[in-house]
Amino acid sequence: MSKNAKLALEAVIERIIAGHLKRIPATRKLSVRAVEEEVNLDNGSCYYYPKVKRNGS
Repeated sequence: MSKNAKLALEAVIERIIAGHLKRIPATRKLSVRAVEEEVNLDNGSCYYYPKVKRNGS
């Protein structure tokens, strides 16, 4: 995974916290998979970044 993916994950977590969602509905339960979908990454991509996953979920 690239540094760009890590930056995208960190940015999308901030967007989710602020309520500015683009791909997932605001009513959806927050999960690792929801974050991956919001940032448009493949399933399991967050697991390459355990610190981001731990801080974001």
